[in-house]
Amino acid sequence: MRDRSGHEGSQAIVIGASIAGLLAARVLADHFDRITIIDRDQLPQEPEVRAAVPQARHIHVLLVRGQQLLEWLFPGIENELAAEGATSIDWAADTGWFTFGAWKPRFPSDLTSQLCSRALLEWIIRRRVAGSSKIRWLAECDVTALLTDAHNGHVTGVRLRARGGRSQRLNNPAEAHEDLDEAYADLVVNASGRDSRAAEWLTSVGYPAPQETRVNAFLGYASCCYRRPEDLQPEWKALVVSATPPSSSRGAVLVPLEGERWLVTLAGAARDYPPTDAAGFLEFARSLPTPVVYNAIQHASAVTSIHGYRRTENVRRYYEQLPKFLEGFITLGDAVCAFNPVYGQGMTVAALGAKALDECLRAQRRWHPAGDLDGLAERFQKQLGRLVATPWLLATGEDFRYPTTDGGPPPLATRILRPYVDQVLVTAAENRQAHQAFLEVVHLMKPPSALFKRSILVPVLAQLVRQRWRRS
Repeated sequence: MRDRSGHEGSQAIVIGASIAGLLAARVLADHFDRITIIDRDQLPQEPEVRAAVPQARHIHVLLVRGQQLLEWLFPGIENELAAEGATSIDWAADTGWFTFGAWKPRFPSDLTSQLCSRALLEWIIRRRVAGSSKIRWLAECDVTALLTDAHNGHVTGVRLRARGGRSQRLNNPAEAHEDLDEAYADLVVNASGRDSRAAEWLTSVGYPAPQETRVNAFLGYASCCYRRPEDLQPEWKALVVSATPPSSSRGAVLVPLEGERWLVTLAGAARDYPPTDAAGFLEFARSLPTPVVYNAIQHASAVTSIHGYRRTENVRRYYEQLPKFLEGFITLGDAVCAFNPVYGQGMTVAALGAKALDECLRAQRRWHPAGDLDGLAERFQKQLGRLVATPWLLATGEDFRYPTTDGGPPPLATRILRPYVDQVLVTAAENRQAHQAFLEVVHLMKPPSALFKRSILVPVLAQLVRQRWRRS
């Protein structure tokens, strides 16, 4: 039966209760009277890996920019994370970073964020979102189509199919028996992830599907969680061992998790996938260009099995380039741009998308005080398109280092930027400013143009001259 709640006031729907959807719902609570979050999973009441988020077993990094935005959205969440065991990390001082055959300098900086499991972070965010009286949840429910007005000009809601024949309203157990086949809203936000069916939904109501680009370095993960050895007191909190393509396709990351654990993710590109058996996992770690990760885990006790993951292609859907927009329908998160997870950009870009949504809604209110949403979809998608351009360039630029990468020839910007960035990384082994600048770009605090400021450019060129002099 239909949703006949009779609720008055402005309404919004969020499709997907992952981090992008949760952050969007938090923003929408400042602008709408009622928000419905729809997800296909039964959402856990504790920090657990959900079936719809299998990548949660692997390392997730909240970049510095993402940490700042999370605190802006949920004041005090840093303290909540710390209370649950998250580790604060200075990415310049606390991280052993090995790339291009050398360790990078370590020094105090203001580039700090927190490390914890994806399950814990998502659970804490969901708990904060659930604290809003404006938000209701429909779990175990699939969205099958968009509903539109008589002229197909504006979305009016979504058509639903309950999994197992029944949807559940999590924040009102008394209504759990009530099945819905349609839900209505003034704004529908699609945050359904990289498997989003939004293109099908749009074409079914007469709108064009966005163009799509895929860049696949055929990178695979294997991850295992270890009990942190009590007798080992390393000088680092985290480790990053980067591959150096095309000569090396293997890398690793080790980060602390809540519960006195380490999570180790081994990665191999160009189909050089790490094994998921214990002996093979350790041997892969030993094959890295530095033994530091192997030395850390060779005698450590594993507390989980080893999980593999290979869905790491970069996927960008160019919603901002659509020739016409369905009013009241917007898409964000991985449904717009899904990155190779090895670069840790996804959650931070989701937070950037939430901030852009807030900005666009505030502008919409100024221009249309009566609540008209016309023009919002186009403005938001164009703003989001500009925001994802830099992380897309960074992620695909790295993946295009491998000759076997699928996705066409690298764009001109990548071909120009990559050799210079390589030289920055070489220089960073001896130059703190270069390493600081590189980290600021990686953590989306500054644009890539920051690498070309004089204080970086001069030592990079000097290093290049010295290299050529040694070869002559």
